[in-house]
Amino acid sequence: MLFVNSAPCAPAASRTDTLKGMILDTLLNASLYYGCHPLFQEAFEFLRAAGNGDSIEGKTPIGDSGAFVFKIGKPGQDKDATPVESHQQYIDIQYTVSGTDIIGWLPLSPGNEGRGYDAEKDIEFYDQRPQSWFDVHAGSFAVFFPGDGHAPMATTAHIGKLVVKVPVLN
Repeated sequence: MLFVNSAPCAPAASRTDTLKGMILDTLLNASLYYGCHPLFQEAFEFLRAAGNGDSIEGKTPIGDSGAFVFKIGKPGQDKDATPVESHQQYIDIQYTVSGTDIIGWLPLSPGNEGRGYDAEKDIEFYDQRPQSWFDVHAGSFAVFFPGDGHAPMATTAHIGKLVVKVPVLN
């Protein structure tokens, strides 16, 4: 497991606006992070039950909480062509089901000026490059909070992954 600028979340933690630092771990250890957000247990249990995601089509709701999941199955792109992105309304749980995803990470601070936030798509892109890169192997996940810039699918290999979007609670 890897915690960047954070430690496992306390069971009582529920304010996601104070959480900083991405998480990298395997689905076997997901219960360690249930306390990070009131919807993480439901999200991780959904991922366990989903297997490789064959039954997921389009944007699939997870319960009635506002969380949802979608499936990606395609080659990524070269690291140099992969932009850093962030989200304000949702936390990403990116779970690799096949292949090895390569993801860049950039901790965001007031000095990181993006290209403009698109509220409808909940995304902002940045010209800065990731501070570090890491592999997310099949069976592993990465969690990105609003302060985490990330550059996913930075490999030309075929990647299968499920992306869970968990609403930020303030």
